[in-house]
Amino acid sequence: MKGTKEQESIRLIDKIAENTYVYLGVDRNNTRAHYTVKVRAAIAVASLKYFTFLQVAKALSRDRGTIYHYTNEHDANMKYWEGYKKAYITAKGYALDIAGTKQGEKYLKDLTQQIKDLEEAKALIEMELAV
Repeated sequence: MKGTKEQESIRLIDKIAENTYVYLGVDRNNTRAHYTVKVRAAIAVASLKYFTFLQVAKALSRDRGTIYHYTNEHDANMKYWEGYKKAYITAKGYALDIAGTKQGEKYLKDLTQQIKDLEEAKALIEMELAV
């Protein structure tokens, strides 16, 4: 089960990345070319709102240390690295659209289950009090 959840997370991050690269007109590759690194960093930081460092690292074929580095440099990149802000805003939008919806669906499902559990507990207590 955990493997399936992990694979789904990686698939969603991959979708966020693919959409971002296509929208920005950047070739998706593993090079260290300046603009490719910029977009990859933006995708990583935007994805961290919904996924773990390890999931993002796996999806982007990087190690966790690189992802930590991206987060540490994020504020400076937003101010000084030309094009980063546009890449980040784009990736953030796709992350919200793709992963945010999944998070909302999961939250609703969990909440529905909690309500069901509470209703069952309430019914048991009411039965005990009636006896």
